[in-house]
Amino acid sequence: MEILVLFAALLISHHVKGINRFRSADWIFSALSWIEARWPNTPWLDLVFIIVVSVIGGGALAALAEGVGGEFLWALAAVVVLLLTLGPRDLEDDIEEAVASETGSVALGISETDDAHRAGVSVYLAALSRWFGVLFWFVILGIPGALMYRITERVCDEANTDQSREWVFRLRFFLEWPVLLLMMVSSALTNDFDRVYQAWHHYRSSRQGEGGAEQKTAFWMIHRSLLGELADAVLPEGLDQRGGIQLIHHFVWRMLILWLVILSVLLLAGWLT
Repeated sequence: MEILVLFAALLISHHVKGINRFRSADWIFSALSWIEARWPNTPWLDLVFIIVVSVIGGGALAALAEGVGGEFLWALAAVVVLLLTLGPRDLEDDIEEAVASETGSVALGISETDDAHRAGVSVYLAALSRWFGVLFWFVILGIPGALMYRITERVCDEANTDQSREWVFRLRFFLEWPVLLLMMVSSALTNDFDRVYQAWHHYRSSRQGEGGAEQKTAFWMIHRSLLGELADAVLPEGLDQRGGIQLIHHFVWRMLILWLVILSVLLLAGWLT
């Protein structure tokens, strides 16, 4: 059922453009502002809020839907949640605008002066936050997982610095490291395996060499900078910004198709419901 829900949500999200207006996160920031004003010296309450809304609220929604209407109503609720958590804008539309534009893309975080590498990393980051993070945690935890990742990512995206939402950034690190690792593996399987492996080895070596006593910890700290190494590995020299966007767009589609194929195989094998 999960794989069918994912297919339905991805198709609807791409073809029904009016969904974007329902993806506003203003209520999240209003609630966090109220919490910070009331308890200014307890920054970890941001984390508690996210967990309560996603795990308890999302879990209650899933249990209620399944209890009242069985698998059909659960699937309907899951499609609605995925439609709200994929995004907040359609990646395909933003990439088309970026390719057609000569001034970059505000939605993707690409400036007019960015080279192919920086533009490619921006596309990877957009794919991580709009597609892969939501899909992974929906498969792992269902509705609560999708909600937790999206709320966490939106709060971090709006934060001025890591320190202003320290606990939420820690949660995002925890949520994203398995996704980043799977993105690296799927990129290796759909691109030049040797070049991607060398990029992983270079990233691992650079992290392992950071900071004396923290050396062993750094080895396991997989975070978004990994996508920069991945872009270096798969992008040929001499590309302009537009070429970098188009090529990475092509690569993330390969990765997405591989993810969906593997999920379909797991469904047929009986390992997914």
